[in-house]
Amino acid sequence: MLRASRSFGLGIRKQSQRGLANLAMFSAAKMLAQPQSSPAPVKAAIVDEAGSHSYADLLGDARKVRAALGNKDHLGASIAMLMPNNYEYAAVQWGIWASGGAAVPLSPMHPERELEYFISNSNSRYLICHPTLLPNVQPALGRLDSSLQVIMSDAIMDMAQIEATNDVVIDENQSALFIYTSGTTGKPKGVVHTHATIAAQVSALHKAWGWTAEDRLLHMLPLHHIHGIVVALCSALWAGATTEMMPKFDKDKVWSRIIDGPQDISILMGVPTMYSRLLQALDQMPPERQRDASCAMSKLRLTVSGSAALPTSVFKQWQQATSQVMLERYG
Repeated sequence: MLRASRSFGLGIRKQSQRGLANLAMFSAAKMLAQPQSSPAPVKAAIVDEAGSHSYADLLGDARKVRAALGNKDHLGASIAMLMPNNYEYAAVQWGIWASGGAAVPLSPMHPERELEYFISNSNSRYLICHPTLLPNVQPALGRLDSSLQVIMSDAIMDMAQIEATNDVVIDENQSALFIYTSGTTGKPKGVVHTHATIAAQVSALHKAWGWTAEDRLLHMLPLHHIHGIVVALCSALWAGATTEMMPKFDKDKVWSRIIDGPQDISILMGVPTMYSRLLQALDQMPPERQRDASCAMSKLRLTVSGSAALPTSVFKQWQQATSQVMLERYG
């Protein structure tokens, strides 16, 4: 474990063996990570640019994060994370939760002064940072409290595997997520969500939207707001579904995946501007490509818009172009 006030790696590779946690969020993963008696393919939790990652991988890497955080219950203390939109984001988030910490997700899009404010205002004791994003926050580190411990995510992922034992008991009423508002009417304000409130929201979405382990989500949302974190990513992982994570929204890459990739995406979530750009891209396609795009998108089980009001014009255009009746979850 890190002892220095500021360190950018983990010198110890062998950690004590501990289990994960009793949280309902991990239940499907534990079941899907069990050894299979049949030669069925391993269930993918997350697919990103680096490849496919199983639920067993996710649990194993979450245990590494928990070990890096001292193998103790942090009792809802804030732990900041600056990670790209990929598999490691989920592993770090789960590891923070398994350690009893409250994840403070920082965005690579935030300027340095905002990152400094979020880390300081949330009283984060640790910052888990991806090496490619360290330059985003490094100028602020000298101005932050010297007790902040910085842990690089690649050092965590390089740790030796940690065997699962008994679950650690985490109180569901502990803080789990510390998300900042957009700050349109003043300085951004931190909003705390507990494990219980996240569980209530995800459970309600599962009942309303019929999530199952057979679903496959194409994730194109940022991961520092409730929409991308809870409504999309947590809902998929809670169900034992598969999430394909895009590094960022790219209208052309979304259409390419929907049209040219395997026809297995069942759920798409976005904000109104994303759907407007997808429609603009669709309009610019040759007629045959447009037909392929409309046909492929019509096969999805659910397309969801949120985070802002969906204009009626976009709703109607989307339905006409794709035969999809958009689920509007704003308001």
